[in-house]
Amino acid sequence: SLLQDLWDVVDRNYYVVGSTSDLDHVAWKKELERALAQAHLEDRTSTFRAAQTMVRSLSKNDRYTRFLTPVEFDRLRRYDASGIGINLCDDTEYARRAARGDAPQLKENPMQSNEPLVIAGPAEQRLDDGQAMGIAGPRVLGLVPGSAAERAGLQQGDQILAIDNVLLDPEWTPWETTERIRTSGGTQRIATVTVKRGQGGTVDKVKIQLPKEAESGASAAASTTLSYVMDPGPWGGKLGVLTLSEMGASTPREVRDIVHRWMEQGVDGLLLDLRGNRGGLVPSAVEVARLFLHKDQRVVIAAGGIAEPLAAQEGAQGTDVVPYNLPLAVQVDGHTASAAEILVGALRDNCRAIVVGSHNTFGKGIIQSVYALPQGAGLVLTVGAYETPASRPIHLVGMPPDFKELPSLNEAQEVLGRCVRGDNSFVHN
Repeated sequence: SLLQDLWDVVDRNYYVVGSTSDLDHVAWKKELERALAQAHLEDRTSTFRAAQTMVRSLSKNDRYTRFLTPVEFDRLRRYDASGIGINLCDDTEYARRAARGDAPQLKENPMQSNEPLVIAGPAEQRLDDGQAMGIAGPRVLGLVPGSAAERAGLQQGDQILAIDNVLLDPEWTPWETTERIRTSGGTQRIATVTVKRGQGGTVDKVKIQLPKEAESGASAAASTTLSYVMDPGPWGGKLGVLTLSEMGASTPREVRDIVHRWMEQGVDGLLLDLRGNRGGLVPSAVEVARLFLHKDQRVVIAAGGIAEPLAAQEGAQGTDVVPYNLPLAVQVDGHTASAAEILVGALRDNCRAIVVGSHNTFGKGIIQSVYALPQGAGLVLTVGAYETPASRPIHLVGMPPDFKELPSLNEAQEVLGRCVRGDNSFVHN
């Protein structure tokens, strides 16, 4: 059963990295037959070994797809990027997941409310049935076992309507909604989340006892992933240097707060130092990019037939939070990877920032999904790849720099001016 399920998941979903052709389904079927012939099906160790051999046969260019033993899978399931144990997605992504059996189907339930729902706004208003039906908030895709969100009673498929009695902003992404929940709750750290259950079903209020900042893995990590300083720079004024060593859960909010503070102090330019940044959370990188882009500019493209993990981000656009005339540069090295490369590509391809460094970035740009298999095992599977807004591949290629060292402001503006005019090539000075 495990080997058959593994074969089926890969056969339907695998994205071949670095190739224009799809999975060789005939060869993959032979791998299953070979594994079934070699494995002693009553022996778990033998079965797991056969599964690992099957996965290794997929592609020489993909060292990130991997089979997980029950111990490894349990450890991965308990990783909590949000800090409260919740993974949200939009309606479209949830529907795709449910259709493929990766999430529960939504049940049809009559619309009802367990208690009056009073929602704050310009004037206090009651959330009636019609309003609740019209709110297309994100849905709960997954919960970390034993987390604050699971203990509070949130369920897969729940649709978020309001946080602490404040209606969701329709512009919020699933990641922004998660961040609002995590930072709400007042002094008691109890967040009240209004949810709609099922397809047009019951409206409930769920109270989440949020962990203290020191207890939240996402929050604790954020304090060590970001540093900043404002010094005299080569651009004729004060240069704000923001060093990001990882894309953590709180990174977008911290970047926004620091840049706003600098703008009040009259900063003349910004440098995002991503050297050594091996990635982190893709939604976090997308949210950072949006701070510096116009509302009509795309952040990233998902390539491949199935790319659900990026579905909520692929349509994400800028926010106009940071003035577009504020000069911006991004510094990289050969260890700048994954989510950090998405940020680099978004800023460079939209002609917003020059790229400074002596080497191309690392070149890891794949989309992966995690699947549960029989016997408690799991599979981390490549299902797509990231591309920059100009359709540049990231994986195995990386992002090249424009300059080896930070250039003069005139040189930087000349490169970005050519980019705006349609010459999006890198200059390698």
